[in-house]
Amino acid sequence: MGAPGYKGFLPRTVELRGDGREQKLTRAEKSALYKDLDGHLLCWPETMTQTVSEGGLPGQWRADTMYSMRKTLFSGLIVLLLGFNAKAADSVVEHGRYLVEDLGGCADCHTPRLPNGEFDKTHWLKGAMLDFQPIHAIPHWKAASADITPSGPKWTKWGEAGFLKFLETGAWPDGDKADPPMPPYKLHASDAKAIVEYLKTLK
Repeated sequence: MGAPGYKGFLPRTVELRGDGREQKLTRAEKSALYKDLDGHLLCWPETMTQTVSEGGLPGQWRADTMYSMRKTLFSGLIVLLLGFNAKAADSVVEHGRYLVEDLGGCADCHTPRLPNGEFDKTHWLKGAMLDFQPIHAIPHWKAASADITPSGPKWTKWGEAGFLKFLETGAWPDGDKADPPMPPYKLHASDAKAIVEYLKTLK
């Protein structure tokens, strides 16, 4: 069975992206780690204490030593699991970046350009006047694109859940749909989540 007490030394913060910044673990993240650890540690052998006992070691020394051994093992497992979680988080963000920047080309409409035609990266995905128009009139055509960063009004109004719904269904929570030239995307939930996670890294 798993040794008691390992939840007491789970770190309150952890470096998630390898850039030196630490972030508090949420209750959900802690619960997920506890579940992973419990799965690994349910089979901890009872016989280990008995084996040490056969060596004639004092009872208190046995208890303290076994707890120390278990604590060291649990600490190592926590670090390992957090490393896996950090890599998984980075992978999700990178997939979102790929969908937004490389596949979707979202910057073409949502990022203004400098006089030389290059993207103004100081206003990345913060909305822009469109530099193209349809040859024939299209109802509800927008002359400007929206700011889709977390500091923009769309994010302030609808939040993460609203963006997920929009990307998965093509409609905002109030039922309003995208006006052209914005495509009415209906993405897989995992792709929508990846895009949102990437957008959350922007300012």
